[in-house]
Amino acid sequence: MTVIKIALVDDESYFLNILYEKVSNIMQDIFPENLIQKFTSGRAFLSEHKKTPFNTVFLDIVMPEEDGFKVAEEICEISEQTYIIFVTTESMLVYDSFSFHPFDFIPKTSPDILEKKLKTALRRLSLRYEKERIIDINLPHNKTKSVKMLDIIFVSSLGNNVQYNFKDNSIVEIRKKLTTVEAELDGMIFMRLHKSFIVNMGFIENIDNHSLIVTLKNGKIIPISKPYKKDVEKHYNEYLKKFGR
Repeated sequence: MTVIKIALVDDESYFLNILYEKVSNIMQDIFPENLIQKFTSGRAFLSEHKKTPFNTVFLDIVMPEEDGFKVAEEICEISEQTYIIFVTTESMLVYDSFSFHPFDFIPKTSPDILEKKLKTALRRLSLRYEKERIIDINLPHNKTKSVKMLDIIFVSSLGNNVQYNFKDNSIVEIRKKLTTVEAELDGMIFMRLHKSFIVNMGFIENIDNHSLIVTLKNGKIIPISKPYKKDVEKHYNEYLKKFGR
């Protein structure tokens, strides 16, 4: 599984520690494979960022020596793929931050509101991480097809083969066990609802627990087998709480 690197940059050690604790706790629930580092200056952060770019940086705007905007400018020069989330007490500065295309803006506020804002931002980020995750499907004749994981709508088993069904309506069929596919996919996004089907919960339109069927956004109807009914309800509710519809 991909490890997500997150940097927290703030010259106030007290707030930095609070931010670290909250981000760590939230990420443990939604994306456990992570590495979070604290920095009390933009220069110290940039030194590490140049070696191996961070996926996301929570960046204080008002800092001595180099403010957050100067640091953000260098971040963009080093890695355009790094998501910047500005953190500050100066709410009016949000308008000046738009030129850096920040992913979000978190105000320094009460612990409860801060945690709520962080949860929203990090859940959105986790979906963005998943959208960018690439998996390799091994095809016959030593060929490989690289695909974005979230482009998979569902996977079905057909005897000793499985079929990957993609959002562009393409299908790839290979010799493989569905249990092996299940282990390769992210359990927060995909769920098993039948011995022959795994679905991407982001493509679910409706679940009919009475009729034991799932309707996908493309109109495809997939059965739920009785042994999986309770797990389907549980996993889909957890998905909605984390990511929404």
